[in-house]
Amino acid sequence: DQAEYVALKAIVLLNPDVKGLKNRPDVDALREKIFSCLDEYCRRAHSSEEGRFASLLLRLPALRSISLKSFEHLFYFHLIAEGNIG
Repeated sequence: DQAEYVALKAIVLLNPDVKGLKNRPDVDALREKIFSCLDEYCRRAHSSEEGRFASLLLRLPALRSISLKSFEHLFYFHLIAEGNIG
């Protein structure tokens, strides 16, 4: 579902553990708000699917891994395209 996808993507991107982050409390608060909204959305849009929110949260580690791999791929692609490697 598109709304769930966007919320999970935002949760992954809003990482309060990023080194050098200056507004960690703000990132934490925003992330908590997204968690809360996603929980509420799951209860309303998928009321017959008990545990849907928990199921979505269990997918976060895999999404983080995919996001990191994609970022690394784009970073190295950019370096190769500019001739900075090799």
